[in-house]
Amino acid sequence: MGARFAFGGGREGWIRTLLTGVGVGLGVALLLISTAIPGALAARYERGDARSSRR
Repeated sequence: MGARFAFGGGREGWIRTLLTGVGVGLGVALLLISTAIPGALAARYERGDARSSRR
């Protein structure tokens, strides 16, 4: 039924499908970034601590 609305709805259906895809893509990108940032910051601080302890 969703495919019928998306592909059989004419121009409005294609626009709706495109906007839904863009929204889902942005949501996934936001979730991936928000889960990667804490690990990246922790690794950064660990590298900084390792550099300062050698001196």
